[in-house]
Amino acid sequence: MASFAVLPEEEPGWRFEPVEFATRVAVRWPDAKTGINDLPGSSMVVHALVPFDPPRRELGIALSDVGNEISLDPADPDTAAEFVAWYVTQIPSFDPPVYLWAGGFARQLELRPDTTEEEVRGFLEG
Repeated sequence: MASFAVLPEEEPGWRFEPVEFATRVAVRWPDAKTGINDLPGSSMVVHALVPFDPPRRELGIALSDVGNEISLDPADPDTAAEFVAWYVTQIPSFDPPVYLWAGGFARQLELRPDTTEEEVRGFLEG
């Protein structure tokens, strides 16, 4: 199991509102269980658990209170790659750059609007 994060290099001019983000996740993954502002004391305003058929693991998604930082946990490369490839289509701007972080922020992949699942999977497995 690994934890990954997706966040911009610095504070961007955009953010996702909690209900909007939860709705987007639910549209993409209708079986996801989501919660909004229901974890007292947590900086995560949206959390979702997306089930996948074995051998893939379920994917935990959390949006922070700043509205543009995502945590993925636990995640295997396949589920994380699927999420990231979808998420880059949701990001309104890549200025400042947005990164996928792995290995406790030791490694980063700069994301683009056309980043593919294969690119993400290769990065995460490398």
